[in-house]
Amino acid sequence: MKKLMKKFIFYSQANYSKLEKALENAERSGWMLKHRIFKYWFEFSPSSPKNVRYFVSYNFLKDTEMWETEMTLKKSLGANPILKGSETIYRITGENCDLQVYETERKKYLKSVFRQKGLLGFSMLMFSSAGIIYAIFNKIFDVKFYLLAVFGVLMFTYLIINIVRRATVK
Repeated sequence: MKKLMKKFIFYSQANYSKLEKALENAERSGWMLKHRIFKYWFEFSPSSPKNVRYFVSYNFLKDTEMWETEMTLKKSLGANPILKGSETIYRITGENCDLQVYETERKKYLKSVFRQKGLLGFSMLMFSSAGIIYAIFNKIFDVKFYLLAVFGVLMFTYLIINIVRRATVK
């Protein structure tokens, strides 16, 4: 039985190139991606060292905006989807594959996704803030008030995280 390698690779949605480089380096070292155990945990099986490229595609809530890019990847570059889900990881075995166009498309898409997530966070923040203000003016201080306050803080944090992500998309 062949020994499998488990590896923790931390990356952010704003910087998928870090994950892609780590997967490419593993493949050059003779470890081919088998599957994802959990968000940042990957399992590799031994293989012959190859010079391949990886591309990560992201779909927010089963959005189809990246579908065209993914189909072009499959048809023109022969990309094979390794892991599917909201993040699909493609292995590309072509010698001279330029992924710059696809990376630009992904960057535009991620910026729009982070804008959507930021707007969602902002609207939830406004909703919880209105509830807190209503509770203060009507002197309602019970568990619902504190839960609403915690929800407001979480939504504010979610909003800030997505604003920072949008600004740092690489």
